[in-house]
Amino acid sequence: MVIGTGVGGTIISNGQIQPGEHAYGGEFGMMLVDGRRELSELGSAVHMARKYSKLKRKEYTGEEVFALAEAGEVDAVTATEELYHYLALGIYNMQYTIDPEYIVLGGGITKKADLLDHLYRKLAEIMNYGQRCPIMPKIRIAKFGNDANLIGAALTAEGK
Repeated sequence: MVIGTGVGGTIISNGQIQPGEHAYGGEFGMMLVDGRRELSELGSAVHMARKYSKLKRKEYTGEEVFALAEAGEVDAVTATEELYHYLALGIYNMQYTIDPEYIVLGGGITKKADLLDHLYRKLAEIMNYGQRCPIMPKIRIAKFGNDANLIGAALTAEGK
């Protein structure tokens, strides 16, 4: 799953990309996560920054919003917590739709050293909502981080 301007990805099984019947396999960003809006919107730091900027009437980047949240700015904390919630919700849904061995994250947000801590905390909250399946998704950060999707696409084009 790659998280950038939106959310996307692919499904790999037995070393092969699984595009699906209509070539939409791995379009995780298309999942509705609040009944109306897609994960690509609600799970993107770019969209989080746009929403925060609108609230503050000043332009902020995702990195700036994360820094403000770490400094304790209340609205930034709310914005980042909402982002983590929607990402965790998408990961939870992926786990119980595809049942993968693990979910690999790529994209700029993976530079955040505490990303997995936040996601696992939010996953624990989601799993405590009621009777939920007991499997905690295993999440890994892509070896090539923000470039993972580009490298994967290049290797696929070369047939590797």
